[in-house]
Amino acid sequence: MTARTPTHRAVRRALAAAVTVGVALVALVATLTTLVSSASHPAAADSGSAAVPAYLSVPQNDEEAPVAESLAVGPQAVVMAVDREDERGVQVIGVGAESGAYRVLELPGRLGTDGHSLIGSADADTLALSADGTRLAYPRAVAGDGPDALTGVGIVDLVSGDVRTVPIDQGHGVRLVGLSFSPDAQWVVWWGNPVRDWQRRGEAAFANRTVAGRVAPGSDVSEPVPGHRSEGGATYAVADDGTVAIAELLEVRTWDGRVLESTPAARGIPESTTTDGTDVTHARTTRTTAFHQTARTPPWVPLPAPLRSAMVTVHDWVDLDHAVVTVDPELGVLALDGSEPAYVGLVQLDYVPEVLTVATDLLAGEPQVTERPRPEFVAEREDGSGGSDGGAARWWVGGGVLAGALAIALLLRRRRRRT
Repeated sequence: MTARTPTHRAVRRALAAAVTVGVALVALVATLTTLVSSASHPAAADSGSAAVPAYLSVPQNDEEAPVAESLAVGPQAVVMAVDREDERGVQVIGVGAESGAYRVLELPGRLGTDGHSLIGSADADTLALSADGTRLAYPRAVAGDGPDALTGVGIVDLVSGDVRTVPIDQGHGVRLVGLSFSPDAQWVVWWGNPVRDWQRRGEAAFANRTVAGRVAPGSDVSEPVPGHRSEGGATYAVADDGTVAIAELLEVRTWDGRVLESTPAARGIPESTTTDGTDVTHARTTRTTAFHQTARTPPWVPLPAPLRSAMVTVHDWVDLDHAVVTVDPELGVLALDGSEPAYVGLVQLDYVPEVLTVATDLLAGEPQVTERPRPEFVAEREDGSGGSDGGAARWWVGGGVLAGALAIALLLRRRRRRT
């Protein structure tokens, strides 16, 4: 029988301690992995309840959402445009309000698709989803291509699948930079930059001015609305009665066949606008974003202090006092009606896509936000192709195992030095 020396006993104690540390670390890693995994697969919501998903998954790299068989997909909670940076170009993806299903929406004649282009995929830099999620407006080609292209607005009824085409009568193409529905989803206002001429490379050069128009309920005619003398110097909105708000560099106007009211505005770049037909609220960017409300004295509302150094983008409006914004990588509602503005984060995103528009009725009053099952392309991502959630779990596991190995090695080394 071999005698056990102090050195042997020390080594045994070190090994026992190392095993204990290793078991504890494995248990911790397992717990963390379970937490990450359960957060990545929330429980399914009631399929009959319309809501915005609590986590908005955005396709990455080779990930693909299925293509909708038709445009009769029903009300959508969110519609986004995602630049795939390859031959797929910009894809328009809708998320069902009741089902949470992700579908690629193939919009007929959409600018930026093959054969319908002024300057390629950047033509698709605007979309508008109505507040009730039942209609979608987008830039579309009406006739011709290249120098002969005439453009317009496509308005999709997402319940019936019907598409209404509204030509823009400018005698030349217009690059739409903005679209907006009235709160009741009946009126549409658009604005953009007209083609000035064509360059040798086959790309359009645009005039340094803004043109605009409004479309009445059920109409296929665009009525001209006063434009602006510079490119990017104005944003527009339309009320339920058809009154148009125009936020410009130095003033805010309301218009309905004539200018109804004009209010001075401080210098800054208008970013987004809403109106109820009388009052106007708009976001304006200088060094940071601030909000101008014609019904308020004084009219300026700054961002809450915690957001002033963040990247804040206004996407939609619930009403005059509530803006839908992203604070990357989160979407929420910014309330302007209190003594101090307040922000509430509601939806996590993989990242903020090129264009994002929300059915704002779902965020009015008590926001309807719920957990949904992740789409199939995210499940595939988590099963081994990478991505934020699967990657996070693997980081926890890998980090835990590495920490355990280091702890065991250091403990053994310390024991050897003592003996």
